[in-house]
Amino acid sequence: MLHIMEAFIEDRDKLDRSARPLEQIRGLLKLFMKHDRILLAIELTPHVQKSSSDNVQQILNHLWKHHYIVFDQIKELVVAGIKCGEIRSDLPVKLIEAALFQAISLNKARKQETTEEWANAVFDMLFSGIRT
Repeated sequence: MLHIMEAFIEDRDKLDRSARPLEQIRGLLKLFMKHDRILLAIELTPHVQKSSSDNVQQILNHLWKHHYIVFDQIKELVVAGIKCGEIRSDLPVKLIEAALFQAISLNKARKQETTEEWANAVFDMLFSGIRT
């Protein structure tokens, strides 16, 4: 599980931090689609025996550290997007965060679209809606 999270974090560190919040969110969505097993790692972490060996405990600590880094970045980007007017301020930040993070599970419905095409479609649906 740790290698899944570390691969995501390594790619995440390559994102352009100077880009506008929505562009950074688009980049994160692309990474979520590329590393879609990250959701499995995050869902399973709380269920691993905490009384396991020291090695397992160290791995769990690293996983939790990475989880918080990802969640904090999402929250920071949402708040920054609200402040600069790119994201609606009438919606709860937690709702937007949850929608972004849960978007990872939408990757299961992808058929022939590339990871980038799918991530862009999910981004457009989340931020532009589904109405014509």
